[in-house]
Amino acid sequence: MSDELAKTIERLELWVEYWEPHQVPELIADVKTLIGTAKAALQVAATLENAERIMIMHEDDEIESYAVPSQDVDGAIETLRAGGDE
Repeated sequence: MSDELAKTIERLELWVEYWEPHQVPELIADVKTLIGTAKAALQVAATLENAERIMIMHEDDEIESYAVPSQDVDGAIETLRAGGDE
């Protein structure tokens, strides 16, 4: 999916470059915002995918689970919020 999304982003950037002189500025600005958000989503996916996992043991159930450190999650949220602000 990420390869497909990356290719779509590249095509949209080319479309924006081509259509910018011919379309209303609001449309171009909206598409650029969507492109920025899509790029941020790819970055967040990569960040969370590669984030350190912390093993948590639940003594009652003797079940293991894993968590991602909150600073990685907070960073991902901040990246998404800033994504459209290129």
